[in-house]
Amino acid sequence: MVFLLVSMLIPAAVGSEFPKDKMNVCAEVMEQDLLLSPFVEQLREEAISLEHTAVLYAILKNTHEVCIHQQMDAKGNQVYLSPDGHKEAVYDKNGKLVKEGVNQGSYNYFHPTEEPLYHFSFDISPWIMWGQSRTDSTTVRSRIYAYMGDLEGGIRTAIKQKKNPEVHWKSDGQIQAIAVFIRAIKEGKAEGIFSLFEPGASVTDKQLIEVLTKLNRGLEKVYSVPDKDRMNRK
Repeated sequence: MVFLLVSMLIPAAVGSEFPKDKMNVCAEVMEQDLLLSPFVEQLREEAISLEHTAVLYAILKNTHEVCIHQQMDAKGNQVYLSPDGHKEAVYDKNGKLVKEGVNQGSYNYFHPTEEPLYHFSFDISPWIMWGQSRTDSTTVRSRIYAYMGDLEGGIRTAIKQKKNPEVHWKSDGQIQAIAVFIRAIKEGKAEGIFSLFEPGASVTDKQLIEVLTKLNRGLEKVYSVPDKDRMNRK
């Protein structure tokens, strides 16, 4: 089943759109491979608090991809996104376009902030699983760790907002994106993420780091990082 999803994603040329008739199929594969079905069902039955799903949506909507383009100590990389959200360009500290197959810009099927759920399912999740290119030497574990840096920014920005947007999802990839985080929160015991958004909450760096550490662990379990390779293990 993983091969099916790979074959649907990789051949697409830059400038193309994700085929609408493939979205449901890819979402079903994602749901099966990442063991999301119980969590998708909970979301459909509204067994998950709407306030909690709104928090997760707000985090993803405010997550800007910088750290994932600064892996392997490339902290000087600067990321530029086209107005339509599809094309990325990454330049190193010397102003040279990055083309090394790890941190370079890529094509987004969906706008990172305007369609954050689709973007996670069809742009970020495949990157976590397979990397940037065939020459990408990073691991699932290291890519999740890099993504946590961007999620931290998304959480901090979302906390500052007065009200989180309502979430209306479809079954063609959107609900699966939320399910990934619901499962990761459960697996990593990161339920404290929601307390950060309670009215009047005064969030400290220590609290945020603790939540990110647990969420990191949960995402590693979702994406099947072997126990011996997991970060923050006891």
